[in-house]
Amino acid sequence: MKKPEKIAFEIKKIIESGIYKQDSRLPSERNLAGKFKTTQVTVNKAISLLQAEGAVEKRHGSGNYILRKSRFKTVSYLVEEEGGSPNSIWYSGYQTFQMNATAKGISVRLNIIPANCSRVTRNHFDAADLLVVALSLSPERVESILSHGIPVIWLEEYPNPLNGSTVCFNNFEAGRLAAEHMISNGCRKFLYVTFDMAHSASGYGNYVSDRRFEGFRKGISEFGEKKCSVQYYSCISDFKNFVEELKPFFVNKDMIDGVLSFSDMTAFYIMRAAALCGRNIPGDLAIMGIDGLRWCEFQNPPLTSIRQPVDKIGLKAFEVAEKLLFSNEAPSSAVKIKPELLARESTTKDY
Repeated sequence: MKKPEKIAFEIKKIIESGIYKQDSRLPSERNLAGKFKTTQVTVNKAISLLQAEGAVEKRHGSGNYILRKSRFKTVSYLVEEEGGSPNSIWYSGYQTFQMNATAKGISVRLNIIPANCSRVTRNHFDAADLLVVALSLSPERVESILSHGIPVIWLEEYPNPLNGSTVCFNNFEAGRLAAEHMISNGCRKFLYVTFDMAHSASGYGNYVSDRRFEGFRKGISEFGEKKCSVQYYSCISDFKNFVEELKPFFVNKDMIDGVLSFSDMTAFYIMRAAALCGRNIPGDLAIMGIDGLRWCEFQNPPLTSIRQPVDKIGLKAFEVAEKLLFSNEAPSSAVKIKPELLARESTTKDY
């Protein structure tokens, strides 16, 4: 955390305490520097941050004055790192959240959390009134995040009750919707493919993948009229070896006619493995993924996907955040956002 940002947060706590009324003058920068054991230069930079956010006004020759108290709030938005950048799916949700929050005078700071980080410490995020957590969850991560005593909005499903509010994608319904779609297109012999590379990070497993598979099985049972079968496979190698690992499932055309992948990314490897085995997509094999990545439509054939409407997740998370910050109200249960089917050629013969 940058020193001026930390000092700005401490000054904000003074503002929020009610010691000084709105439009009253703050202690001098020299006094604040002494209070926080830092330099006047650092305090000046912190005041500039508060001025940019509309909380403080610098009046030349007079001092620094409080513009508002109750509406000055800061959110740290935690997003998983992916290949040196923020996860593309969760970053889209952040953009929606940030745009709406800024319009309401809420400061939002993006903090990228390393993928291999099992415990989130204070060094990983900026000082804030609220954390929005767009991360895969493990017991270690959940415990470490809650230990900071800051209210949390979680954007990922978790098997146990979470202290805070949850706004998340309905993974179960995504699997169920995939089954309904493929059964309506003639598939009867199914394979669900996931991968367990992430499992080793916490030794916990992937609850999100499990929920998608549970929904997939439910849909097969519900729409398949007892004429369908389903297999489950979790790839154990790294991505570069997925194709060879998956090929045995596609050598025999009578073995599998419909595949649901845990993610769009994994689906790309499934398509390659099937093509190398001479399978025709979608002629004798339907393949679909989950996430709704933009480049699905540029695959050959274009990949059917269940989209995570991250814009809606970001908007709903903002609505929950606004109530938490200004009214101390929270939804009584998790808010789950419905999946959206993006039907393309990889599952639809008459596309």
